[in-house]
Amino acid sequence: MQDDPLTINADLLIERHRTLLEVSEAIASHRDLTELFRGLAHRLPRVVEVNFVALSLHDPERNVMRLHTLQANVPADIVGGHECPVDDSPGGVVWRTQQPLLVPDLAEERRWSKVTGLLREDGINSFCEVPLTTAVRRLGAMGFASLKKGAYGKADVEFLQQVGKQVAVAVDNVLHHEDLSHDRDRLRLLLEVSESIASHRDLDELLHDLSQRLPPIVPFDYINVVLHDSAREVMRLHILAASESSTIRPGLELPVDESPGGLVWKTQQPLMVEDVALETRFPKLIPMLRENGVQSFCAVPLTTAHAT
Repeated sequence: MQDDPLTINADLLIERHRTLLEVSEAIASHRDLTELFRGLAHRLPRVVEVNFVALSLHDPERNVMRLHTLQANVPADIVGGHECPVDDSPGGVVWRTQQPLLVPDLAEERRWSKVTGLLREDGINSFCEVPLTTAVRRLGAMGFASLKKGAYGKADVEFLQQVGKQVAVAVDNVLHHEDLSHDRDRLRLLLEVSESIASHRDLDELLHDLSQRLPPIVPFDYINVVLHDSAREVMRLHILAASESSTIRPGLELPVDESPGGLVWKTQQPLMVEDVALETRFPKLIPMLRENGVQSFCAVPLTTAHAT
């Protein structure tokens, strides 16, 4: 005698409610998102076809979706850290529209070729993405993938949305804690910088001290001071501290309009170059930077109330 479908559905519904309760308890006990998602990857298959659980977060500064963590209950090659423009990622579409996304057969999907190519390599045949959103902000998307085609129906998507709502609160709490910790570390560093300035009379020693203190909070390989020579109207590299040997030496001079430091000095605005390979200004300096492996840089004004 076959089981009554109504009884089966009722049992599944009860088990799903029990799973949601377990998810809530897991959220309360986990501060580490990787551990939380690893637990979900092994807990959820009791009630829904899931082999992969992923967390994609939106980076508002760069407007990209970043795969923060991906956990699986089967062998997998995909790891966290991948980034995609918002519109080139299924998670980005979900983040932007705030609507769940269901792909029942990956073989027929033609969008997001970079992402779907990685999914196919791990044998994924269907997936579902739901918004990861709190009452305060849109965080990103949560993905669920299966080795089976057509693994998710309407009831499954509704259940996974409930999971996503609970997980969003946990993610928001972790990110908020990380933001507070980062702000605290920066304030502590500013205090250390002030103490270092007060204790050093030699600029070269000061800069080398800062080159040791700053990288844990603001990673860099070179730090320098470029000063304006008003008599000759040039920008002169006064001090350079580097983690490795460099062919660029203190004393290098460039016309104001051909120097990043000159542009910053004139405008009194910070300058950020995210990719030196794409930079077409400063034709004399850029080849030197490339020769020394510099990929990006930032310059800020050096200004007091009395001089620039």
